[in-house]
This record gives sequence, structure tokens and C-alpha cells, in this order.
Amino acid sequence: MRMAHPRFPLLETFYDSNHRAHILVDRGEALQPLRPRTHSPLRWDERYLRRAGMLPLARVVCAGLPVMDAPLLTAFVDRWRPETHSFHLPCGEVSISMQDVAMILGLPLEGNAVIGMIQTDGWRDMVEAHIGIRPPEPPEGVKDRKTSGVSSAWLNQNFNHCPQGAPQEAVERYARVWLWHLLGGFLFPDGSGNTISWMVLPILGQQWENIAQYSWGSAALGWLYRQLCDACRRAGNDSNLGGCTYLLQIWIWERFPVGRPYRGELEAWCWRDKPALSRHCLPKPSKDCIFHLLAWQVTLVAPLPMARQSTLVAPPGMARQG
Repeated sequence: MRMAHPRFPLLETFYDSNHRAHILVDRGEALQPLRPRTHSPLRWDERYLRRAGMLPLARVVCAGLPVMDAPLLTAFVDRWRPETHSFHLPCGEVSISMQDVAMILGLPLEGNAVIGMIQTDGWRDMVEAHIGIRPPEPPEGVKDRKTSGVSSAWLNQNFNHCPQGAPQEAVERYARVWLWHLLGGFLFPDGSGNTISWMVLPILGQQWENIAQYSWGSAALGWLYRQLCDACRRAGNDSNLGGCTYLLQIWIWERFPVGRPYRGELEAWCWRDKPALSRHCLPKPSKDCIFHLLAWQVTLVAPLPMARQSTLVAPPGMARQG
């Protein structure tokens, strides 16, 4: 039976006893930042991803992802409350919404519910039936500990390059594996490390047009919520953060000035080679015009919300907003 916190009734002792904020503040222990899990994408075929409705997401991933800011993400995980599925900050409660998912990832919100498999019996047979190759068996006498998915390195070794002149059936199989790797390694990674879950693989075995009929945006948000609920109670030195951390980091940059990247100064550039545009002086990005992360600092003096005040400290030279 879950009971309310003796001092803060809105908190539950079931979650708070192992919460990172409780360990930081009440126990005074120092915790290491969580490690966000991301995987480099495989090579892909635009024809099939367009039919599956995943081409916008694929282009975002292949264009290059920003470096995941582990301390920034961890600072928000420390303020996540499983009771409300929201971040508790001095300004109030905030959370990622479905609209944020649609705007940042371009995923559909309407459609069929994404329901994954969790039955581990015969999972290698199921994977082999969909991709044509059977995942490796554990050595004889060794217990099979990895039953939730296959190794990302194994997929990369077997499906990163489609052979030249391969028949259409083989090309389509490679495209499905790439889509599986994209969903399992980018949208639905867990905190186990390099594992690509096979939960959504049966959905990917359907017709390409049917794949586009699922509400992938709501599934990605729900999975991120679940991973945040798990991560806020992980205190080990090598603890990981699952879920789509790209979505979380871009959302933080959009909503909060602390830790937000900035662009370098732009140099003036006149289009002299275009007479029609010569009167319009357009900016040309300089060589140093790339994203840089601001030096930032988040004090963890009181990360427990609704209990004490906590402070977000802006880096030097940056005025604090709000």
C-alpha cells in the first residue's frame, strides 16, 4: 500500500524513498550524471520510409544530432515526479506535451495505438521470421540474460550495408531493419545500454502504408514518461537514461534559457552575383557559426519540489529570465 510522505503530503514514500532528489538533499550524497542512451543510425532507403511516414524523422536523425548534455538532462530528471508525470520547478509544474512531440519530431499523434510485445518465449524465432537472420544464441551453459532485444552492434554488422544489386525483397528487408533500429534506438531506447528492443517489430512487419497509421508520437511520449519515472530512482554511478533524450533536450532548450545553445555572430554577405538580389544584403554564416553549449550551472541545493526552494543559476553574462 502506498502512503503519503509524512512531511509533504503530495509526495508518495513509494517513490520518494529512492528518489535521486531525496538522496541528494536528505542524505547529502553526491550522484553522478545519468548517461543518455543514443545510437547512430544505419543506412536507409528513402522510398520505404516515405511510405511508412517516417521520412521527416529519418532526415532529422541523419542530419546530425546534438551532443546530449548529460548534466542538463540529469538536473531535470532530479526534478521529475512520478506522481504527476511532470517536472517540479520553483516556477511550478511543467511537462512535455503531445504538441511538443509533434513540433519537435514531426510524428503523427492520431492513429492506432502502438502496442508492443513483452512475451519473451520464442523471441529469436520471431526476429528471424521478420529479418531473415537469427540472433546469436548464448554460449552453452550460460543463461540468456538479454531477452528484451538484440545488440545494436549486431544489427550494424549485419544490416548496415545493403549489397549492390540485391533483389527488391532483400532491399525491403534491410529497410525494415533500419526502421526497427531507428525506432528502438532513437524513439524507444531503454536504460540497458546498446539493446534494440523487439517490442514493435511485429508492427513493422506490416505493409508500409499501415505503419504510417499508428500514433507514434503518443507512444514516444509515453515511453519517455516511463523512462523518466525509472531514471529518477537510479543512483548508481553507471546509471543510464532511456527514452528519446533528443526530444527532452530540445524541449528544454525551447522552454528554458539555462543551457540553451547559441549561434555565433553572422557576417554580412551581399549577393553581388545576383543582380536581382544585390540590393538585399543577406547574412552569410561564418565558419565559426555553429552550435555551442553555454556554460551553465544548476544548483541542487533543494531539488525536492513543493518542499523547499531551488535555484537555477544562469551562466555568467546571461541575465536570468522569469
